[in-house]
Amino acid sequence: MFNRGASTLLLFFIFMGISIVLADSFQDNEPASSMVSNNAVARLSDGRILLIMPAPENRSLYISRDDQPITLDDFQPPLLLFGEKGLLGSGVPDQIGMGVLQDTVHIVATSQHRLDWYRTPAPITAGSEWEHVHIETQGRVMLEDVVYETNRISVLYSEQNADSTLWRVGMALFGAGGIQMREIAESTDILHSARGSWNSSGVMEMIWSQSLLAPQIQHTHIDPEAAGESKVRFVTEGMHPDFLVVKDVMFIASTQNDGRIQVKRLAPMVRCTLIG
Repeated sequence: MFNRGASTLLLFFIFMGISIVLADSFQDNEPASSMVSNNAVARLSDGRILLIMPAPENRSLYISRDDQPITLDDFQPPLLLFGEKGLLGSGVPDQIGMGVLQDTVHIVATSQHRLDWYRTPAPITAGSEWEHVHIETQGRVMLEDVVYETNRISVLYSEQNADSTLWRVGMALFGAGGIQMREIAESTDILHSARGSWNSSGVMEMIWSQSLLAPQIQHTHIDPEAAGESKVRFVTEGMHPDFLVVKDVMFIASTQNDGRIQVKRLAPMVRCTLIG
């Protein structure tokens, strides 16, 4: 997700404008997979916009010609990522997300029991060479969020075990040895809608929804350099949470059961030290 003021607002309006154009162009019976997904928009250092476009049988990448695209006419011809003759593969993933780290474009895809991670430096063309790593998972893995800033990027995922009795949320990193997956929480309740944001100390703040019948939002923070379990705490009721960041102050926006949108400031986690 994006966390920095004007860039966030600009990309939000671009995303909304293109979504409206797409909505007008789709048939009423168009499947949900044809809608623009989370993590479908990113920005290069020169201001140009990357947009992953959906279609019933493939996924395409659009790159804007300048830093202020208004309609799809302001984008270069699309590059087919997945599907027949796709640059990244012929199979169509269940979820796909994108992030940019120092002008290297990262594309993450999940399908059943597999997470694939691709990256290549900009500019991107049909002849670009993509570095590709993947990891097999025990349960069905689902992409939740791609979280990135200037010099760090991570993927948040959820996983459902084979007999649907356990759900997990975790964080994945692209390291020298491939993909490292770190489990954060496990529950017999459904865990979903994980979102993340890097704080000013270089620590990942992570939230997610737990349960569908009595939804609550859980929170933890993760230091990628530190080992050990992460302390998880309940922060509020609600579902579909996301972060709002204003001058390094974090708020959690969430949907309530009655349809209201609640915004709550995220209080810091208190660390206690025993003396004596």
